[in-house]
Amino acid sequence: MFQYGLNGIRIAGLTSRLNLLSIFAILAGVLCFLLKISIVEQVMVLVCIIIVFAFEMINTSIELICNMIEPNQNIKIKEIKDISAGAVLLSALGSGLVGWIIFMPKLVNLFC
Repeated sequence: MFQYGLNGIRIAGLTSRLNLLSIFAILAGVLCFLLKISIVEQVMVLVCIIIVFAFEMINTSIELICNMIEPNQNIKIKEIKDISAGAVLLSALGSGLVGWIIFMPKLVNLFC
């Protein structure tokens, strides 16, 4: 089972926007290190990263299924894809807010 999961992550990395998300995850990790945030804050950042990656993988799976079921334009398929993309957007916006709350005070103190 573990092998199938790793294969799924590998496939998702090739077929979705995980590369862009990886850049943001690395940036968050660098900020965690440079700003010396607490362990609780590090865990919160890590959970946010995992949630966004997981939602993106689910969204990619839904898009692949929809494209396989109906390769032509279909309003219901579009709605399904839009809802799935909305879930990714919500997770990303929520994670961005958490990042803002954690990193901004430390960045302000660093530069002020």
